[in-house]
Amino acid sequence: MNTFAPILRGLFWGLLGLMIGFAACKNEGPTESATAENPSPEETVVRYKVVVDNLSLRDKPTQIGSQVLLLLKQGQSVVYLGETSEQSDRIVLRGVEYNEPWHRVRTADGKEGWLFGGGLRKEASPIAGGRSENIDEAKLSQFSTQLAALPKKKPESSGRALALFEEIFSSSNGATADAGYELLGPFYSDMEMEINAVFDREAKLTVTDLDRFQDEIWALDEGGSGPKMERNPYTKRLYDNYFTMTYGEGSLYVERDVRRIAERLRPSLSNAMKKYTDLEAIEQTAPFADDAQLSISATTLAQRALVWEAFVQENPDFVLSKNADWYKWNYRDMLFNGLDNSRSYSDAHTGRKLEPDFKSAYQWMQSRPDKTELVQSISGLYDLLSKNGFVRDKSVEQYIQQQMKNRPKD
Repeated sequence: MNTFAPILRGLFWGLLGLMIGFAACKNEGPTESATAENPSPEETVVRYKVVVDNLSLRDKPTQIGSQVLLLLKQGQSVVYLGETSEQSDRIVLRGVEYNEPWHRVRTADGKEGWLFGGGLRKEASPIAGGRSENIDEAKLSQFSTQLAALPKKKPESSGRALALFEEIFSSSNGATADAGYELLGPFYSDMEMEINAVFDREAKLTVTDLDRFQDEIWALDEGGSGPKMERNPYTKRLYDNYFTMTYGEGSLYVERDVRRIAERLRPSLSNAMKKYTDLEAIEQTAPFADDAQLSISATTLAQRALVWEAFVQENPDFVLSKNADWYKWNYRDMLFNGLDNSRSYSDAHTGRKLEPDFKSAYQWMQSRPDKTELVQSISGLYDLLSKNGFVRDKSVEQYIQQQMKNRPKD
């Protein structure tokens, strides 16, 4: 296995420079009035495409106690009316379980009601940037059906899923391939759950084996090559089928190897998805926390926050925008509040003062020439703190709440 932690760290710094540069460019110059390139909010219509047959339009955002108004066919387009349910429901569509909210929409013939988000895909907006590519729903349906038929307990199902992806999407446009990659998310989540449930029985690892794997995983931060999974027949099967092992919360567990999966599928993916998988690989190989304690410095936390902010800004219609938004807001939250075991402020009995590591991160943010929304937000917080001895008082609490008020509900 190759040593890849240093490579990913180098990739992170390269992405940081490119994406923050983009954000800086977006923040330069005077604000122009609404034009074709800069539409007013009233001119932007958000549309969704129905991606399954017989999707129920309901009078309430729930399956229970609601009335079905009509059934929509795959491929129909609907207009989003700006309302999304607070709760998310778990519903199985085409053999895949989705945990999504409901969206209030209007059909082409004027019917209004609620559709489950798992059966919808946001249509690319030509105004929002880039060309709009049509998604081949027939290929997605074929891929989804074949994924659902694969046994989730067998490691070889992962290798088969990737081969199917290449067969189906190798000649597709980037938008269709990206949507196919999205379907791999719940598929791998199911596989990870099933494999971890039988891992102890199948791998038959001794205490010595567990200790060696744990040491090899922890050595990744020092440039190690990762767990040597070829030593054990079962873990070798897992590695050969694009799984890796990690250690967290006091346990060893199996998860998909994001880096190797993305490398294999990369030729079919859009540029945005390639950037996303690069960033996701960094998150897997060098996670920001373990056991509610930061594994990286507060300044590195700030750097990652800026990268995700720039990615979200650059790719407003990204197929996995919900995931990217989660990273953006999660890093923002940690910058303001820290974690349970890595607090940004000292305990109440020591004055609730800003910790030195976070103070350094705030100073680094404030010195940046690119004044992104996050940089301005942290700079405002630092200015407020500098006036009261860097104590988290009521005015600081109110400022942080204001800055986090637009965080999407999980």
